[in-house]
Amino acid sequence: MALAGRRGLRSYLSGQDIALGVIAIPLLTAISFGLAAVAGRPGYGFLGMAVDLAALGAALAMSKIFTVVLSYPMDKRAGSPMRQASQGYGSYGLGGVLGTVACVAVAAIPVIVALLLTNSDPSVVRLPVLVPCAAAASAAEDRLPELCQVAARSKL
Repeated sequence: MALAGRRGLRSYLSGQDIALGVIAIPLLTAISFGLAAVAGRPGYGFLGMAVDLAALGAALAMSKIFTVVLSYPMDKRAGSPMRQASQGYGSYGLGGVLGTVACVAVAAIPVIVALLLTNSDPSVVRLPVLVPCAAAASAAEDRLPELCQVAARSKL
């Protein structure tokens, strides 16, 4: 609620995305290729990355929306250096996390279906199409601050 202007909100949300992306992309890449290597199919690491990028984009997008729509006051309590949700607002944080997880599950379904439908195609055809499309979907979430501003002004 302290970010009154469009520029401040955009900077805040973009800073969150950069920090999370710097951590999440290498971690998800390592996990995807590690699981693919354990399964004996190293090429599947790229397919796992396609799902990872789509899920990461959806998670960042939904977290932006929940940050704006479910904003709540924070208090600094004695004995704790971290700010915590004010009395009666603890469920807002949990609701944002559960809502983000549910939306990521739904948003990743098209990529998973695309992977399953192209299972009989050779990897030379599948990989150049699926991974850039998932990356483009992840990059499209940068346009959400405008939608967040609209949601913040909404009477719903």
